[in-house]
Amino acid sequence: MMNATPTTSRPEAAFVLLLLQAIFWMVAGLAALPFALAGEVHMIGLGLATLLLALFVCLMGIGVLWRRRWARRTALVVEVICMLGAGLTYDRIPYFYSDQFDVGMEYSGYAPEWDEVAFRGNPAQREFVAFWLHDRRVVAGMNVNVWGVAELIQELVRSGRVVDPVKLTDPRVPLEDMGQLAA
Repeated sequence: MMNATPTTSRPEAAFVLLLLQAIFWMVAGLAALPFALAGEVHMIGLGLATLLLALFVCLMGIGVLWRRRWARRTALVVEVICMLGAGLTYDRIPYFYSDQFDVGMEYSGYAPEWDEVAFRGNPAQREFVAFWLHDRRVVAGMNVNVWGVAELIQELVRSGRVVDPVKLTDPRVPLEDMGQLAA
């Protein structure tokens, strides 16, 4: 008599799910390649780690298909970690920077809607900070050739506090104090 396999287990379904997960990890790892080629050195390590994770998940899927106990245990642990990690929130402020020739800028925030743009500094001399305001709250800011203020702009965006546009544009009022000043 041949050794019958229980019909209640579906390793094929688990294999397909793990294979899909491995493909997603592989695509994410390969997506780091252009950034690494552009000089973002840390992306080499991130891409390599992601590709190794894709290989591990693929091998784990093969182990599940072959009904290996270690693979089932490991798959359960990995899936629980992934589900717990799904509850984490990414709350960083969107950020972009560019440094081209004699103009450097950093943009922090996201302003799909705004009521006014307040300038601190002199845009004609290309040395200023611009603030996008919505309901008198800073929703985004951009510093052009003014360095060391991106974190302060991000704090203003994150706080969501109402600010006075006149004080916001006054260079005599320290930007550090704008988060505490209410209009």
